[in-house]
Amino acid sequence: MKLYSMLGRDISNAVEFISRSNTKVVLRINNLNSETYFLKVGNTTRMINKLER
Repeated sequence: MKLYSMLGRDISNAVEFISRSNTKVVLRINNLNSETYFLKVGNTTRMINKLER
């Protein structure tokens, strides 16, 4: 698994990968800014939006 910023920078070391299953990935992203990120798992890439509460 890799996590990328909108600029394509690999920021995987800035997050903690908690768990992964066939249908769910759990990440600790408290220290990331509100932004759009891309999570790549194998050959699949998904867009993630982090919003502040």
